Amino acid sequence: MVSQCHEEELEHYLRSFLKYVFRINNATSENSLTTHEVLATAVTVILKQTADFNTCNKLLKYSWFFFETIAKSMAQYLQDGNRMKMPRAQRFPESFHQALQSLLLAIMPHITMRYVDVPVEARSVNFSLACFIKVRPRAVVF
Repeated sequence: MVSQCHEEELEHYLRSFLKYVFRINNATSENSLTTHEVLATAVTVILKQTADFNTCNKLLKYSWFFFETIAKSMAQYLQDGNRMKMPRAQRFPESFHQALQSLLLAIMPHITMRYVDVPVEARSVNFSLACFIKVRPRAVVF
């Protein structure tokens, strides 16, 4: 769907959806997975295990959408659960930190491999990743 919106030059609808419509479902229990954790894990699995070049290529090409969705989900999770006053290391579950680390380790080889072949797309993915890392808590990123 993300790819089709881009092909039809309707990217502004995707951005509007993220800004005005997208809401996370409140977790039913402490052990249930969050939206941002599920999305980070799914993107990692696609990047690691896909043999389909087209799927991987489109995911990387439109990575901004997935990173912005993860970031908004994280912000809503903090706000809805009153976690902003918690210590930084305790705001998100450890499983999410591991999912993010796996995502970063999965996406970096794709960026470096594509830099020679398709530098515009590699720069786009790198920029999306940089914008995402910028909004992450610094203590967790490093």
